[in-house]
Amino acid sequence: MITRIPALELMQHLVGAYQSSDGKASLLVKRVGYGQVIELCLGGKLMLSGVVGASGESVELYALFGIPNVIRLSGSIQSRTDISFETPELEWGLRLSLTGDTLTLTISNGGAQSAQHVLQRG
Repeated sequence: MITRIPALELMQHLVGAYQSSDGKASLLVKRVGYGQVIELCLGGKLMLSGVVGASGESVELYALFGIPNVIRLSGSIQSRTDISFETPELEWGLRLSLTGDTLTLTISNGGAQSAQHVLQRG
């Protein structure tokens, strides 16, 4: 029996290609079975590549981002349209907020916001 996991359902609604108006940031979310693959490009370079899947009542993101190790980020749903992924060991986080066809991507480092990009679904 498959259990409903709201965070995983939200990720399924994010499937698509998103790009900033200046072309400096893009995010691709592809569905793979019940999970997703995400790729984040900044300045034309692939900065994060990972797999999102169910973990108990929530989701996890296993990702590579600039270092050779795979990092596990715990996902939690913030609202019906917001999900965040965090890794306490590195104090790094990624938040995705969807409003219509606009996705706001916020990156935090050391507990403080380090970058924010507004992306449109392509």
